[in-house]
Amino acid sequence: MNKKLNGGVVIYMSLIVMFIGLAILYFLNKSGTTIFQNFKTKSVRAQLINNINSGLAIARDAELPEFNENNKIILQTIEDGTIEIMRRPQYSIRLWGQNEYVGIARSDLMKTSSDFTISLWFYPQTGGFNDYPLNGEGLFTFGHLREQEADFGYDASFVRNADGSEVRLVFRMALIDEENNHSTINLSSDQILDNSWYFLSITHDQNMLKMYMNGEMVDSSPAVGVIDWLEATDFNSRDRLFIGKRSADHSSGLFEGKLRNFGKWGTALSINSIRSIYNQGLEFNPLAIAGDYSSVDNIIVYYKMNENNGNRVYDLSINNILGFVNVNDLGGGLAVWVAVADSFTKYIRSEFNGYERIEQFR
Repeated sequence: MNKKLNGGVVIYMSLIVMFIGLAILYFLNKSGTTIFQNFKTKSVRAQLINNINSGLAIARDAELPEFNENNKIILQTIEDGTIEIMRRPQYSIRLWGQNEYVGIARSDLMKTSSDFTISLWFYPQTGGFNDYPLNGEGLFTFGHLREQEADFGYDASFVRNADGSEVRLVFRMALIDEENNHSTINLSSDQILDNSWYFLSITHDQNMLKMYMNGEMVDSSPAVGVIDWLEATDFNSRDRLFIGKRSADHSSGLFEGKLRNFGKWGTALSINSIRSIYNQGLEFNPLAIAGDYSSVDNIIVYYKMNENNGNRVYDLSINNILGFVNVNDLGGGLAVWVAVADSFTKYIRSEFNGYERIEQFR
């Protein structure tokens, strides 16, 4: 009797172990299938995004359809459901050299003295003689740089050569060292033409001042010390940043053309980080780590200048320093906001088994 009982227990336990084993195998198989499907879906999406950006086919000889009148491409897939690619035009501010400029609100955060980086996309459209920016046309200014000994802050403006056949962009910064000695450092980049986008970056690490154009260093100078802000008072608004203007005192040397993505960081970005920003173009997001860019916590201000309406520009940083657009007749006459040719923000929307996901991609 005991042997039969023991034998029954053994058989019973064997059945339990067998069912547990089958359950484990089923779970592993199910998980493995799910993991594989997720991996496959991500691979499909990644390949699709890469092909859209590069203009290649979806797969082999299957060409990507054109965007329709609503700026959408809709793809029906067997395994991944509906995939919808949407695009939205990029906009920029357009200044005409007629009392239009961007002014930034007063903030002590803007008066960075030590390490910093400034970046800006600009597109001159002055026209006229030889299709170059005008002599003295300003890109941005913060302070007052007219007399060497009285200089403070920094600015960037265009300078034509003697016969007007070339234009260079000149960046100037007033410097003061540990012994209270004052100097003004100049950097420049040649061959600036109308009707082309340029990406300017300026870095200072208290030892070297560097200028980059389109991700490549074009000039540098020893610059031991910090920015001289000693005379930066509210007299004639010399303690504020202006974009598209050479002088804070009055509306002279105004920029004519398009401007986008003015940013300032409290650190000297590396060349690899600057190249990463440049390669992302107008869609660059200063709050997202991407490529060799990781200075999210160092951002002081960042203005996309793509609002496409109104007379305000908004800071994407946590500091929320507001800017305004000074125009004579906003909403009438000359356009202040314009679409950037062949430049779009793209989104991908996927729907599968009742679930929807929308994300931006580059």
